[in-house]
Amino acid sequence: MGGKVKFALISILAFFQSLAWAGPSVTFQGRILDPSGAPVERAGVQFRLRLLTPNANLCSLYDETQTLDLTGSGGMFTISLGDGTGTTNTPTTYNLTQALSNRTTFTISSSYCASGSGAVTYTPVADDERKVALYFTYAGLAGWQALPTMALTHT
Repeated sequence: MGGKVKFALISILAFFQSLAWAGPSVTFQGRILDPSGAPVERAGVQFRLRLLTPNANLCSLYDETQTLDLTGSGGMFTISLGDGTGTTNTPTTYNLTQALSNRTTFTISSSYCASGSGAVTYTPVADDERKVALYFTYAGLAGWQALPTMALTHT
């Protein structure tokens, strides 16, 4: 397929559930369109979401891939990070709960950061947010399509 795949972000919803049987999850909703502007309605659409530090290093704190069936969806998708249906990618140093916490210092290998060298340290302050990088792909599409990095707020 030639051209760029279009993406319309409908909303990003953060739901930090504190149920005893389930850990926190972060839910993302949106719509993807093919290069002709038609909704992507097919099985096997892969989504990759990365939670990043909000500083200039943009280090990956959590990385997960999920595959969805968008058949009949009008291109609409909902992904709940940390719900147990996805595959956690490297680095696996921090789980979702830890990656969302502002109570600890993070040490990340620079190989998982946009900049820095060696071990990169990030010490969040109480109101720090995270950045979210979202990518998707499907059969016939030339690799992962990156969407603009977004802020994950806690309000």
